[in-house]
Amino acid sequence: LLERMLPKHLISDLKRNDRQMIVEEHEEVTIMFSDIVQYTALAASIKTEELIQILNTMFSGFDELCDLHNCYKVETIGDAYMVVAGHDGQKADHADRVLAMGLDMLESVRRIPRPDGSGGHIQIR
Repeated sequence: LLERMLPKHLISDLKRNDRQMIVEEHEEVTIMFSDIVQYTALAASIKTEELIQILNTMFSGFDELCDLHNCYKVETIGDAYMVVAGHDGQKADHADRVLAMGLDMLESVRRIPRPDGSGGHIQIR
């Protein structure tokens, strides 16, 4: 359960130090937020099952990209996806890793067709 909620280095700290509270300070981190363009209209126009399938496909792909680019998924809320890098002590390239992940996210949603039959694909920002 902890591995789904916390970065690995914090789990190690909790186990090793038996800390009650997690407080860390970071000089630099890179945070990225994304969401689906026109999500509200999309959600209102399709069945719930279709929407869940789209979100599951999209977020599963994003989760794989987190692993690939060594980023940490902080949260998903509705269609929003939030990641961070640099919190793990790897200061040198955290912005590059998040940028690369963002570019790969844009590419990955090109494989998710819009359910309206327009021939287009899901878009994120």
